Amino acid sequence: MSMERHFPPNWDIQQFSPPKEEEIFVDHCLALAALGFPLGPMEIRHMAQGYLNQLHCSEPMFCDNLPGHNWCFGLVERHKD
Repeated sequence: MSMERHFPPNWDIQQFSPPKEEEIFVDHCLALAALGFPLGPMEIRHMAQGYLNQLHCSEPMFCDNLPGHNWCFGLVERHKD
């Protein structure tokens, strides 16, 4: 079953940071997984929220700076390698 039928195209999958910062964020998630602490979508969403909150940055496309449910799918899609 495809997720695309549940969500409109490009729904909540946009980047909220410059590509280089997002790459560092992904590298951090991969490093945690390599150390035996793999993160699920909710943990990744909360890490992104914490990052935005630490920067005192408000992202209007997220509710309380928390990325939406399918934001992680977009993150993975952008960083398949």
